[in-house]
Amino acid sequence: MTQSPTEDPEIEALRAKVARIRREPVARLAQLDPDGLHDAERIAVAARLQAKKQPAAALRFLEAAVASPEPSPYVNYRDVYLRLIEHWRGAGHRQRALEYLEQLCAYDRQRAPAMLRGDRRLMAEILADDGQGERALAIWRSLVAEQPQDGTALYELGSFLARLGQFPLAIQILERATEAWRQQGYARLVELGEQRLAVVRQEAGLPETPQPVYATEGGVPILEAKT
Repeated sequence: MTQSPTEDPEIEALRAKVARIRREPVARLAQLDPDGLHDAERIAVAARLQAKKQPAAALRFLEAAVASPEPSPYVNYRDVYLRLIEHWRGAGHRQRALEYLEQLCAYDRQRAPAMLRGDRRLMAEILADDGQGERALAIWRSLVAEQPQDGTALYELGSFLARLGQFPLAIQILERATEAWRQQGYARLVELGEQRLAVVRQEAGLPETPQPVYATEGGVPILEAKT
């Protein structure tokens, strides 16, 4: 439940209900009817059930929360959507996960526009796993077009192109990702990019690192790198 700088009776009553849920025996919580609860209570019940390794029971309360016809201003639904997406994606029901992701995008457009790039990246990942490669590529390319120095979007695009066997383009884009991270000072990500490049070059039958070749200009050797 989100914090408010000024408490009112409704918030105080809701906090008291959530506090009671945190003290209730889990067996009793699992028997509750989600329809009779506020969304904040539903989320609190789901958290208790999830902590006790009862994901199926928790799922009932999470889905009831996001299906509420009148969303509460006191609840952060973003976390609920992410938990539902993670659940259904992990269970192999990617279409169900995508449905909740679409709802999350609509929610973030109104409440948290800065999170939309992350939502779109996640959508591309799930679409790629679901065999919808063209839609996934369209999203990644759009993200890169909007922010050409977004190393993460470049890395994900390049990695997926490598999965498709488009090695020359994949290597080019992964090099861009690694260079973007280098310029931004992300040493660990640079290492990640270099490791991925080595794997992709190996898959393509190329040397893991660019090999120096010598050319001459006016009889003077010049060191050039080519892949």
